[in-house]
Amino acid sequence: MATSEKLLVLRGTTYHARLDVPEDVRGIIGKRVYSRSLRTSSLPEAKMLLGRVLADWRAEILQARGKLTNSTWKVEVFEDVRQHRETAAFARTAPDAMELESIWDRAISAAFPNGVPEDLRQSLEHEKHHMLTQGSPPDVDIFNDVLLKQFKEVRLGQVELTSAEREVADVKQFRDFLKARKFGFSADIVGLWIASLDVKTIVKRSKLRSGKTYIKWLQTKGFYPTTVDNPFDNQSLPKVKRKETMKEPRLPFETIEVGHIFKKAVEAKDTLLAATIAIAAYTGMRAEEIAQIKKSDIQEPEENKYIINVRDVGTKTKAGIRAVPVHNDLYPLILFLDTESKSEYLLDYETESRIGKRSVLLVTRFSKLKRALEYGKEKTFHSLRHSLATQLERAEIPENIAADILGHKKTTMSYGLYSGGTSLAARLDAINKIEGFHLRLRKIVPQIYFESA
Repeated sequence: MATSEKLLVLRGTTYHARLDVPEDVRGIIGKRVYSRSLRTSSLPEAKMLLGRVLADWRAEILQARGKLTNSTWKVEVFEDVRQHRETAAFARTAPDAMELESIWDRAISAAFPNGVPEDLRQSLEHEKHHMLTQGSPPDVDIFNDVLLKQFKEVRLGQVELTSAEREVADVKQFRDFLKARKFGFSADIVGLWIASLDVKTIVKRSKLRSGKTYIKWLQTKGFYPTTVDNPFDNQSLPKVKRKETMKEPRLPFETIEVGHIFKKAVEAKDTLLAATIAIAAYTGMRAEEIAQIKKSDIQEPEENKYIINVRDVGTKTKAGIRAVPVHNDLYPLILFLDTESKSEYLLDYETESRIGKRSVLLVTRFSKLKRALEYGKEKTFHSLRHSLATQLERAEIPENIAADILGHKKTTMSYGLYSGGTSLAARLDAINKIEGFHLRLRKIVPQIYFESA
């Protein structure tokens, strides 16, 4: 509880009362801070007047919270009304108007035991009439910005930043659908929304999952009744043929395309992205593997021959933990980054990732650049890995050596079950047999590092 001194502000010779509006009801009250002149320069008198002002403000806050919380009863009423209408329709009789009104009145008495606040009377009467005559669901304020902000903060501790932002965006998209058509909230309306979206079934399923997660969170906060089924749950989606459900294959970037993207990153003065593209192209490492490279992971098994030890960063199989050879063209860049980095990581940058992933920043920058250059969705950051695989095949590198470089699991009995893996010397020799990508690394690495190489 804040002390009275902190709630009093002296402006000139006059005391003012000040109180921060709690974040959960700012959207309803419409302000962030309460402030009122007490019209006195006497501190004792100001303290006496402060109590009355705070009582008014706190009553308003309680009323706002009541509006927010009590909106959930409307959902339960609609469920009761809907079930009554369905029973009547099944029996081929008209709904009992008196029973419908009784359902509403009982809910009103339970929600407002001390009587309906005057400022809510008119709107509730309108909703009652609309529900009883039209049978449409109520307009429940559970998609306001205050709640969505709280939801995002909670999700940031559970999922990646991009996932939390996508979930909030999905919920806002549904909210806009409701507002534009002045619909209430129900499972039928969710179904109508999903049907209206011109996106693939997999995207629709993701949007439903976002809504379902949001409602489940609201239930834990008491802003949505647990007695009512989640409207985003059990929505029917059109069945998709097996061919359509198959993932669209990623295509490799051609050598000239890798050079094009690298050049544009350099021209944009994004040295971090340019370096990431070069490492991905010449090593075939995954985004998170690159982001997690530490300076201690760089080793020199032979003179002027370097390898990168890939640690377990959530790789799918044990094959992902490997020693990746460094191409001669790439060596000066690795040396430069190792010298320049002020942190333990080879790529020295801050990340907003909330759950340990460092690659989000790199992939996001790459995706923006790729789209700006009008490369299709079949080519992603992971396509750089495909590019190296293509180069290795064109150089006629044996598949078992290529698998050890890329970190692929070997499925044959001889190599997959019994072999301890290829030698570092074989991998180093293999990587330098590829044509390479002819990236102008001098654009980001000083000449001195090339001369020393």
